[in-house]
Amino acid sequence: MTHVSVLITQRNAASLVARQVPTACRALRRLTSNYEVIVVDDASVPDNLSLLANSIASVAHVQLLRLDRSCGLSAALTAGIHAARGQYLVNLPAGNLASADLIDPLLEGLVRADLVVGRPRRIGWRKAIHRLIRIPRWFVLGLEVRDPECQVWAARREALDGLQLPRGMYRYLATLVSARGYRVGELT
Repeated sequence: MTHVSVLITQRNAASLVARQVPTACRALRRLTSNYEVIVVDDASVPDNLSLLANSIASVAHVQLLRLDRSCGLSAALTAGIHAARGQYLVNLPAGNLASADLIDPLLEGLVRADLVVGRPRRIGWRKAIHRLIRIPRWFVLGLEVRDPECQVWAARREALDGLQLPRGMYRYLATLVSARGYRVGELT
């Protein structure tokens, strides 16, 4: 069985993903030799798709999963989760939003949780506004994860098995996993 599966969902971001995949592979090679990277394409335009396919064709341990029609991030994540064979799954958004160096700390966070969600560091007025915005989420969701929309996460396979994410529900992955009885943590 594969040890770690990294998911990268994208739509028309081939040039960003082409630079991201080799760095993710280097970070994974430092951790284990038993890994895979799954790039889920959410129906990119043909030129973009061919650029992506050509750029990752020669990279070992990388698989391209294509969706025939644009279904959104939730469906792309669901497809990636079902295709992944790893004991641990890590999701990185396409592009420069999250460094591949986060893979190791995310996996270390799985010692104390079944799902570890990233949290961007905020300072100043952004921090104050975000604290006010999250108050209704606490009342409705009752979950201490501060940024449910963060697309940087790592999970144990069993916490995500059989999970179907309806449209837009990628934002509430932590809530869904917690409702299934699994532990959720966060990483700043």
